[in-house]
Amino acid sequence: MSAANKSRRVFDKAFKQNAVRMVIDEGLTCEEVALKLDIGRTALYRWVKDYRAEPETAFPGKGKHRIPAEEEVSRLRRELKAMQEERDVLKKALLIFTRPSSEGSGS
Repeated sequence: MSAANKSRRVFDKAFKQNAVRMVIDEGLTCEEVALKLDIGRTALYRWVKDYRAEPETAFPGKGKHRIPAEEEVSRLRRELKAMQEERDVLKKALLIFTRPSSEGSGS
């Protein structure tokens, strides 16, 4: 089967948990489990990483996905920077428009 004909497979939470347990609890390598279950190694590495990071919220499935704290902090920092830049532009505009006009001062 060529790469163009391959469709993306979807695995349920129980399947992912079972695969991760084989790596963590049984001590098998990701390569061994990937071959045994006929799944991609990189997907399994990601599942193990996600599970180790947050076991209780790993594999949320479809629907509302969790936002890791680091992503939210990063998003809030970008938003804060944008707001600060906007504030600075408005301050400069205020200074320009409130400056006394130099026209007609007859020097």
